[in-house]
Amino acid sequence: MKLDTAEKRAAYRAVMIPKESTLDPRSTEAGEIYTYTRADALYALGFRGTAGRSEWHHRFRTAEQREQHAAQFFASIEAHKERKAKTSAEVKAFRHDCKVGDIFRASWGYDQTNIDYYQIVELIGQHFAEVREIGQQSEDTAWLQGKCVPAPGLWATEADYSPAGEAYKAEHGRYPRKAKASRRFKIQSAGNDEPCIRIASYCRAYRIKPLTVIEGKPIFAESHWTAYA
Repeated sequence: MKLDTAEKRAAYRAVMIPKESTLDPRSTEAGEIYTYTRADALYALGFRGTAGRSEWHHRFRTAEQREQHAAQFFASIEAHKERKAKTSAEVKAFRHDCKVGDIFRASWGYDQTNIDYYQIVELIGQHFAEVREIGQQSEDTAWLQGKCVPAPGLWATEADYSPAGEAYKAEHGRYPRKAKASRRFKIQSAGNDEPCIRIASYCRAYRIKPLTVIEGKPIFAESHWTAYA
């Protein structure tokens, strides 16, 4: 059963809770524990937040063991709330020092390591930036792997599937390339007062600074990439 709505989760939880159980008085919206006894055996199950399925459902040898487990569960909920509040406060207090031209690096992949680079082209307010993906200088170092560095100002391209691109393909047999459009991102804290941007659900890009500048050209550390066979 897919518990993709609050109503479904609540209904499923109601079925999961034994009818003879008692709600622990320390329970809140953040977490609930239900205790019950069956055939002289002690049981308890705990739910976190609005989850439909219990996080745990155990049998205990003694009431003391059950109480200890319950106390640890409620303590973990409080610790999570404190961490969440602290993180929220840090996010609100964070002020980035990014400027136009700053470079961000993203590393992602499952069976391979992809490296992408991004450059800030415009700052918007205190928290947002217009960002464009840039190209890279890459060199093979072995079979299906190599090293790369960002190429500031060299905008990454993609196939042009517009009507004009379709017309070009009809004449030349291939789609033309066009520079990828800029995207707006919120500049977030990556910890240690360093900024990052969330490129996708699976990937964040972190600001990188040049190792040095030679004749006005920034020199960046190399990154290692791998590819599928």
